[in-house]
Amino acid sequence: ALDPCLSGEACRGLVQSEMGLIQWVGRPVFDADFLIGIVIVGQKLDQQNLQRIAFLADVHLVTAYGANDRMGSHPEDADLWVDLFSRAGIAGELQEVEASNGTFLTQKYEASDFFPTYWVYKSLDSEMASVNQVQTRLLGLGVILLVLGLVFSHFVARAVSKPILELKSAAEAVGRLDYSVQTHISSQDEFQELGQAFNRMVQGLAEKERIRGVMDKVVSREVAEELLAGEVHLGGEERVASVLFSDLRGFTSLSEGMAPPKLLDLLNAYFTEISSCVEARHGLIDKYIGDAMMALFGVPIARENHAQLAVESALEMIRKLGPFNQRHFPSGSGLAMGIGINSGRVVAGNMGSEHRLNYTVIGDEVNLASRLEGLTKYYRVPLLISGATAEQIEPVHFSLRFLDRVRVKGKQDAISLFEVVDGPMDPMKKQRYQEAWTAMMAQQFGPAMGLFEELVAKYEDGPAQTLMERCRIYLEKPELYVQQYQQGGFGFESK
Repeated sequence: ALDPCLSGEACRGLVQSEMGLIQWVGRPVFDADFLIGIVIVGQKLDQQNLQRIAFLADVHLVTAYGANDRMGSHPEDADLWVDLFSRAGIAGELQEVEASNGTFLTQKYEASDFFPTYWVYKSLDSEMASVNQVQTRLLGLGVILLVLGLVFSHFVARAVSKPILELKSAAEAVGRLDYSVQTHISSQDEFQELGQAFNRMVQGLAEKERIRGVMDKVVSREVAEELLAGEVHLGGEERVASVLFSDLRGFTSLSEGMAPPKLLDLLNAYFTEISSCVEARHGLIDKYIGDAMMALFGVPIARENHAQLAVESALEMIRKLGPFNQRHFPSGSGLAMGIGINSGRVVAGNMGSEHRLNYTVIGDEVNLASRLEGLTKYYRVPLLISGATAEQIEPVHFSLRFLDRVRVKGKQDAISLFEVVDGPMDPMKKQRYQEAWTAMMAQQFGPAMGLFEELVAKYEDGPAQTLMERCRIYLEKPELYVQQYQQGGFGFESK
């Protein structure tokens, strides 16, 4: 061990003596390059030193030297630890050792010229206890944060879901056409703005529905839908439609002496009754004129069977007039009705000023329908239609009879005139009437008048009575026939 010092270098070593282990270091002493001695300083490697080293390194130490000498930072366990660690494994490798008092991590360092064989060890359980404590604290903190998060999310969810549920409930109410609903969201965020926008929307819908309700009373629902759907334009378009005019017979004399409120109540009840017949068959009430009504079929929504719908509406109006008279005129007197229907091309659209419009139709075919309504009184029938309408209908539940060829005011060409009767008609009645009319047109006024008289006597036929009286005049003044029947039809100069 002193060889390095003899060679002029520092030396060190470990000596076992009666006092125990001595760690020493030596330095050579020279005088003019001559070695004159060696200075040696030693220190006892005892338990106190081991404890100091263990304290500074925060570990435990145990050493083994000689045959049976043991020493450690905990001397009472030195022998046990050395025996245990001796079986642990190769020096320099970190080993996990199971002991009676727990699990330890240890590392062996082999003896050198300055140190004996020693082991460094530390309790894994105690270290893991700290780790477990930290884990427990972290877990507890995590649980607390989770609970706080759940509580916070609950309140956030309620803050979010409450206005959503309120909006959902309000939307369902609007779906039931309840426009009185309002939301009350005061969250001071986007939901409040959404609620306010929803309230404005509902107010707009309520206003639109109010306007729709008013318009339904003023115009047809179909026209109201068309007006509300988009921008309204002045002018119109050419359409094929059927026009119906109805008027009350003898209403002026019947209403004399009737108080104005009662008169209006009667008219309103009458129009309510007959208007339902029109609306039930997709008709449009164009206007009420005193005790008259104008209705349209096939506009504004085109319908191929507009003529059929118009005739069926007229027959339903006539059917309802009987019960109406029984309710309002129980004494026996009542209202009589005249209806004229014509089909053809009309100009239909919103007409009027920019501030006030009226959906209506105009044209010669409209005027002809009005003339036909006026002729019902002359021919003593409640319903007359033109040949143009007759060509487009199928008499399934009603009967159709040709009456005459006429020229009305404003029309140069003659038109065919037809009567429509609810239910079946005696074929013999139609045949005899046609024979009588053919005879009259052949200027055989005597035979024609006889046939008409037969129809009047047997059927109390109004048209037959009208033409019978005409034939009687022609018998006396044959020249009138030529004057009145020109261009193939009987001429009417008045409206």
